[in-house]
Amino acid sequence: MSRSPFEIQKSVVFALFVRELKTRFGKYRLGYVWALLEPMTHVIVLSIIWSAMGRSEFAGIPVPLFLATGIVPFLFFRTTATRCMNAIESNRGLFNYRQVRPVDPVLARIILESIVYFASYLMLLFIAGWFLDYEIGVHDLLGLIVVNALLYLLTFGIGLTFSVYGTLYPEIMKLVPLLVFRPMYFMSGILFPLFVVPTEYHHWLLWNPLLHVVELNHLFYFRGFESGDVSLLFVLLFALASTTFGLLSYRANWVRMVAT
Repeated sequence: MSRSPFEIQKSVVFALFVRELKTRFGKYRLGYVWALLEPMTHVIVLSIIWSAMGRSEFAGIPVPLFLATGIVPFLFFRTTATRCMNAIESNRGLFNYRQVRPVDPVLARIILESIVYFASYLMLLFIAGWFLDYEIGVHDLLGLIVVNALLYLLTFGIGLTFSVYGTLYPEIMKLVPLLVFRPMYFMSGILFPLFVVPTEYHHWLLWNPLLHVVELNHLFYFRGFESGDVSLLFVLLFALASTTFGLLSYRANWVRMVAT
């Protein structure tokens, strides 16, 4: 009985997902724990810095919880996009099989990182809330689901774009972490809320879609948090544009990517 192209691709992506799972976590006894320890380390270090500066909360939100709801989405985006850049090169030998396409390892890595992100997000919030004796609850669950779904879509588009041009132009793999991800760490609202930044600088920062994602995470999670300048529509349009560009780039260059 013949299978449809979708069924074949689903089987291929699942097999690659299992392979990525074993490759990433199978060699390290604490591999799964590191998925939680990395964002937790960021939260602890930055909380100590803010505490030394005399800051314990933002708009009534404890600093550790504020940091957790921003750092985890950013780390998901950064880690996934970085791993997508290397996905095709790391699985090049598998392209000798006709069923495996260059987009399949990219999809497998995004699915794996999404699961890791979701699990670490919940665990980190639970630990921070328990430690601070802060009542765990979501102000707007639907809004939180929507903004994180758009984050997945945005990450897919950016990750696919980086995988295409990172494969064709290897220099990009060295430049992106330095010129893109490092500045975004300080410009995406994970260290401090947008309202503490002077208003005259907002129009520059708001071109960053991750700033909108992080601020909306705060807005939908915490009751009473205010961030009037961010827009869910902007995130949607940017996510659709990046995904469309990534898919068009892949369609135009996938043969070159395999042959490179």
